Amino acid sequence: MSNPLCHGQARTAGQGETRLRPFADDILKKAGGNVFRCYQCVKCTSGCPLADQFDLTPNQVMRSLQLGDPTVLESRAIWLCASCHTCTTRCPQDIDVTRIMDALRIEARRRGVTPAVPAVATFNDLFLHAIKMLGRNYELGFMAAFNTVLRRPFRDAGLGLRMLAKGKLKLLPDVVRAKEGNKKPAAAPGAVAYYPGCSMDSSAAEYGGSVLAVAQALGLELIEIEDWVCCGSSSAHATDAK
Repeated sequence: MSNPLCHGQARTAGQGETRLRPFADDILKKAGGNVFRCYQCVKCTSGCPLADQFDLTPNQVMRSLQLGDPTVLESRAIWLCASCHTCTTRCPQDIDVTRIMDALRIEARRRGVTPAVPAVATFNDLFLHAIKMLGRNYELGFMAAFNTVLRRPFRDAGLGLRMLAKGKLKLLPDVVRAKEGNKKPAAAPGAVAYYPGCSMDSSAAEYGGSVLAVAQALGLELIEIEDWVCCGSSSAHATDAK
């Protein structure tokens, strides 16, 4: 006899037919994949760098979905997830656990469930607001706004001053608006499109310098589009699946 869970289905009590549990079905439509393929090998949890901080481990989140338990939306785990994709890469069943975590955060907000870790939701909202206003992340202003909203405006002041002294923060923001109909750069031997991201010339300047040095050593010309805008990072994935 086949196990309905293996086929992404749960048997309805007292009925001969099978169907997806409504809550899990709704999440899977947003996240894709089939959480019912999870057989609790716990590889996702074993590799998770934040599992010891969760109230529900990643495999327990998957099991909650299999059981159709919407109280998973009230868990701290879905908000503390760092979207590092370790769980997804370790899953032998190719379940995109990270994307499911994103879908759960989106669903929690849609249903009006109070975020179990409000600071994370605030971080996401402020980050996306900054991107909408400026086009790119303004790290100094963003962190100042974040700490102010949390009523701790001087919490990172010492760190900020040290980063400014090392040239790892910009005093003024970049204001960028993407233009439509950009001309494609002329192709040239060794030319490679380059998207540095919002931090490569500020707080992550060491990584940006390394990329440029390696490219030069390999004889590659990195072509950066001047009016690129921020991708929205994990905050975007956790707020809108589109």
